[in-house]
Amino acid sequence: MKNHFWERGYVVIEDLFDQSKLDLAVASLSHQARHSPMRERNSGCVFKARDEYSPAIGEMLLRHCRPVFEDAIGRKLVESFAYWRIYEEGAELKRHVDRVGCEISASITIDRNPVDVDWPIWIEDMQSNQQALSLKLGTALLYQGHEVPHWRQPFVGASQMQLLFHYVLADGEFAERPFDGRAADPIDSYYEAS
Repeated sequence: MKNHFWERGYVVIEDLFDQSKLDLAVASLSHQARHSPMRERNSGCVFKARDEYSPAIGEMLLRHCRPVFEDAIGRKLVESFAYWRIYEEGAELKRHVDRVGCEISASITIDRNPVDVDWPIWIEDMQSNQQALSLKLGTALLYQGHEVPHWRQPFVGASQMQLLFHYVLADGEFAERPFDGRAADPIDSYYEAS
């Protein structure tokens, strides 16, 4: 698996989230969407979506999942940030690469409505091969976010909830900006506030 990641630029990790983690993430995002304003996205590379940077449960899951991702790529990671997004009918993710704080990224679909509407993510690997990846709920696409172009064609379902994790390599060129340049580890900040 490790060689596949560095040769192709991505790897699929089946069943990263079991049903209890999916339920927790969906309940948290649903609560956030009902009770707090989320940023509307209709420009750049994201259309017809709402999202939030660094949600508390996302940051905790970012830390929790890091060892699985480190094992998959054979290198140590430092957390950058978590993100979650709700795509709506007609949503589109334009072809793009991510900024350097997203050196290693993971995309996990946590819910979709209707559940049987598949919305593949397209990826162009390191050899310029394009592939549409259909991922079941709780499966992660782990990819080199700032190197590998990725996109989605217009969405025909009602909604899809996505959790995004971003890391930098602990021994890499972007390691001097852990936690996306924030002054401290967000998880420690959450615990200090309580």
